[in-house]
Amino acid sequence: EMKVYLEKKQANLTTRNFPDSVETIRKKWKIKDGGKNYCFFTTDSNNHKIVLICTKII
Repeated sequence: EMKVYLEKKQANLTTRNFPDSVETIRKKWKIKDGGKNYCFFTTDSNNHKIVLICTKII
């Protein structure tokens, strides 16, 4: 499911409490830097890895 949203796209990435670095995620999913999309890779309180995919509206 992540493939549909991320693979070969352009987005600004940020990680917090996530095992992979931004560089590793970019290489794995072939994501270019920049654009109006923002992806926040983090870990929730139940220790599940999650990604918040957001779009800048202004």
